[in-house]
Amino acid sequence: MIQGEKRKGVSYYFGDLTDYLNIHDVLTDFKPDVIIHLAAQTSVAYSFTHTTEVFNVNFLGVVNIAEAARRVLPKLKRFIFSGSVEAYGIQTKFPTKEDMELRAASPYGVAKIASEKFLKYLNQAYGFPAIIFRNANSYGRQHNHQFVIESMMYQMYNGKSPIKLGDPTPIRDFILSLIYLLYIN
Repeated sequence: MIQGEKRKGVSYYFGDLTDYLNIHDVLTDFKPDVIIHLAAQTSVAYSFTHTTEVFNVNFLGVVNIAEAARRVLPKLKRFIFSGSVEAYGIQTKFPTKEDMELRAASPYGVAKIASEKFLKYLNQAYGFPAIIFRNANSYGRQHNHQFVIESMMYQMYNGKSPIKLGDPTPIRDFILSLIYLLYIN
């Protein structure tokens, strides 16, 4: 399911989250104990012009992998889902608390909320072991300068000064959220 550098002793499966049968077959073959679902179409701006694609990947993809896991992996220990702070949308009180009303301000945020609701349903109806965390500004190997971390790194690497940010007002706590996730029982 992961595309990247090949490493010895690691099995690689290539597929499409919108293809339920492929996911079902992969999970039947691989039988993981834990699934960490990080895959998504990640551009909020893109979601305004490609709403159907974003919903297919970010919501239907979650439905497909979670439903296949529920059916194929009865002993699954954890399904960790990467939500997004975009689910909170525009808030008027700070700091943003986990139990605040979700007010998505983009199709991307709506798809993330729908995914969370579906996973909560699976948990309540079937005891599906879903954990949802809402992270901000994930960094990967996409090299996309539209995202804040990549943009800052690119600017620093190229000697830009001062570093320019789009909207510097959001406050994000990168480390604390990760520490909490690691220690969930």
